[in-house]
Amino acid sequence: MEPEVGERRRVQTADNLLNIIGIIDENDGAGVSEIADEVGLAKSTVHEYLYTLVDRKYLVNQNGEYQLGLKFYTHGISAKDQYDFLPTAEPYLEKLADETGGGVAVVVEEHGISVIVQTARGEHAVETHANTRNGHRQHLHCHAAGKVILAHMDEEDIYQIIERYGLPEKTANTITDPQELFEELADIREQGYAVNDEETDRKVKAIAAPIFSQNDDIVGALAIDGPAGWMDRKDFEANFPDHLTSAVDEIMLRYDWNKPSE
Repeated sequence: MEPEVGERRRVQTADNLLNIIGIIDENDGAGVSEIADEVGLAKSTVHEYLYTLVDRKYLVNQNGEYQLGLKFYTHGISAKDQYDFLPTAEPYLEKLADETGGGVAVVVEEHGISVIVQTARGEHAVETHANTRNGHRQHLHCHAAGKVILAHMDEEDIYQIIERYGLPEKTANTITDPQELFEELADIREQGYAVNDEETDRKVKAIAAPIFSQNDDIVGALAIDGPAGWMDRKDFEANFPDHLTSAVDEIMLRYDWNKPSE
């Protein structure tokens, strides 16, 4: 974990710029008036930011509605390429999705938040924005992959994450008490996998196992999710851990952890 950003001086201009980008992303496009209202800036000031972003090819102006440009996609690919075990993992994700019928994802941690970086969809995968979109970000404490990652982090880092983000409640099943969370993390380390029992979305369950480097550092998690009723009928806690650990073992065996990144 890095020192919290709040411990350093943030630049207001950069904050404004990133807030504008965030609004455009969240709304799948936005006009000047909408952006100005949300960020609390004058329209003339927003125009200046937008002009700069369009001129630098980060935004596209579609008849007065501003949308993200593909230059962000270029940066996103570069960021994803840092996790260079993903090409090795991809065929095992597809195989796991075919074998189990669930949705399969590789999740990593960045800045104390989980990020989906690779997915495969089985016939019973839950088609929601949250669990299908590469790049989706989520709190770590409320889903199986995030809890697996937390379970293998230093205790000090976990406390920093809780202090920074809290333990927000997503559903009635979400763990919101730090002591309860630490007890579950201990159970996860002992059993080797984590379960999401409708803790992020109602009627969705998941199970996840850790992916380790050759030095036993946690680098991510492999997860399977699906509709709660279907997952229960599959007796997922009895049947899916073997599928997960087999796929993870293959990924870790076949990836050369010693090779330098490109």
